[in-house]
Amino acid sequence: CQISGNSAYWGGGAYFDNGAPHLTNCVVAGNWGHFGSALNLNNASPFLTHCTLFSNAATDPGAAGGALYLNGTSPSLLNTILQKHDRVAVYLNGIANQPAFSHCLFYGNPDGDYYQEETGVLTGANALNLTRAGATRLLEGDACFAQDFEAFSSATWTAEAVYDAGVGRT
Repeated sequence: CQISGNSAYWGGGAYFDNGAPHLTNCVVAGNWGHFGSALNLNNASPFLTHCTLFSNAATDPGAAGGALYLNGTSPSLLNTILQKHDRVAVYLNGIANQPAFSHCLFYGNPDGDYYQEETGVLTGANALNLTRAGATRLLEGDACFAQDFEAFSSATWTAEAVYDAGVGRT
């Protein structure tokens, strides 16, 4: 799936309220929102597998969650790229969130990769791997996209994003 060029106050790309949707091989890019520029998850526990969340923008200084805004949710992300988001890539509103990240890549999120009230802002896969329960084998580094995602409107994936440890790239 491709979710791009959308805007909304809650979840610029999509808003999930309850339920457990599965997103596989999806690209969520170029969306704008106040809380959750790519996805806003409210009491929902989605599964994101082999997805790319890229260059989603929060709309003003009071906004939060360039990629994900979590509110009472337990999403599972596997082999997912979170790159180039402002207002912290993943923002946890309160302590009732239990996200699980496995083999995900964080890169180029200038305001931080992860925020939760008791930990503050965390940046870098190593910081997340060491401090967050539910974070396993996270990576950091440029995903080195083969396509020009700045001109995303006609982009299409030809294969799922998979990390190659031999060359250190996705």
